[in-house]
Amino acid sequence: PRCGIPRSLVVKGGIGAVPANLLKFIRLGGFKPFVQIHTHLSNLDDFNEEGWNECYRCCADLYRVMPGVLGMFGSSWFYDPILAEISPRLDYLRDIPVQGGAELLFVEKGGGAIGNALATSSSRRQLYEEGKYMPTSYMLAWGRQAQSDWATRHPRAFA
Repeated sequence: PRCGIPRSLVVKGGIGAVPANLLKFIRLGGFKPFVQIHTHLSNLDDFNEEGWNECYRCCADLYRVMPGVLGMFGSSWFYDPILAEISPRLDYLRDIPVQGGAELLFVEKGGGAIGNALATSSSRRQLYEEGKYMPTSYMLAWGRQAQSDWATRHPRAFA
């Protein structure tokens, strides 16, 4: 509950992105406190749509016991909107939260995203080598109310 989103993201997309990014943080309620999600290698069996949906539901469960938390965030190359074209099977990673009210913020082109995005995909690797794709990191931030509303509309199958 002590995690926060770096204020520097307000200007990461350039000066033209500042007003829209500020509006995103107004909708989120600020920069902290948030819970941070992360994919652990030991949990790769759950790296699928239902596994991620369960993660989102668990965040909503946490909000009931941590009422001061503003929401959750995570950062990855797989939130990059360009993946809708080059890796559409991964669309759910970005689309489900964004359709549920999450905010998407540009973080950086290249960097650590390159190795991660190319590690398991020969097609992304080829596009990168041809200069047609540059892995780019985005942060996904989902406010507690919007995420809780999503979880209510998408309950666990076994609940």
